[in-house]
Amino acid sequence: TQINAIKDETDQIKYFAGLISDLSDRKATDEKLDYLLNYDSLTKLANRVQFQNQLHRALVRFQNDGLPFALVLMDIDRFKHFNESFGHKASDQILQSIGERLSNNVQRVDVLARVGGNEFACIVACSPTFDITKFASRLFESLTDKPYQVAGHEVVLSCSIGIALVPEH
Repeated sequence: TQINAIKDETDQIKYFAGLISDLSDRKATDEKLDYLLNYDSLTKLANRVQFQNQLHRALVRFQNDGLPFALVLMDIDRFKHFNESFGHKASDQILQSIGERLSNNVQRVDVLARVGGNEFACIVACSPTFDITKFASRLFESLTDKPYQVAGHEVVLSCSIGIALVPEH
């Protein structure tokens, strides 16, 4: 809303003129752009940019407040071969399923992200009672225990997981 005073020759306010603009379309566009900049459109997880921002925040929290955290990286083994065998559409379906399985099996994470084609990562705040090995095992099992359904076939995947603890590593 913008309101301006309209004055006469003697510099007296004669009336006011107002302009009202509807910015809802622009606001929606800005929100969509923000989403596209920070989230992976395929898996709906945070993307590499958002992950790097959250990792920086976790490092700052550690430096300022001494709050330890863990970084868990997951890489789907031999995904390139799967992609070559089944094609991009099937690969996209698998990546969506992986994103869903990971999302359903994490509760205490600062961020869960798809950081590369077949690479996923999460940042987890660590309390003294938090068992990062159990957490990583749960993620591994969520990805590998049940087969994926692709084009009428059952596909079993494996993955490699790496863990780094701050400040230990």
